[in-house]
Amino acid sequence: MDLKPSKVLISAESNAVLSDVSGIGGTTRDYLAPEMLDIPYPLAESKESRICNDIWALGKMFMEMGHASSNDIEKQQLKSIAQDATVDNPRSRPSLHDIASFLSNI
Repeated sequence: MDLKPSKVLISAESNAVLSDVSGIGGTTRDYLAPEMLDIPYPLAESKESRICNDIWALGKMFMEMGHASSNDIEKQQLKSIAQDATVDNPRSRPSLHDIASFLSNI
């Protein structure tokens, strides 16, 4: 529920590693899915809702990566994933497995 670029590190092996997974309980408004913005305490939502939020946040990060990329093919692929992950309807968002599968085929 607090996935954002500053919490993703790249290892020496070029793997993305999540950091600061303390469970203290906080969210960053800029990375909350639209359906979570008006909820007073998003961390209390169902596991399914929180997963949908994280998929949306991941999509937003991919969109930012696409904007920063100088490689046109990479830019288009990242933006394509981002568009799927940030659709308004949470039930229409791809699963993390689907996103990982797409990334492994790039």
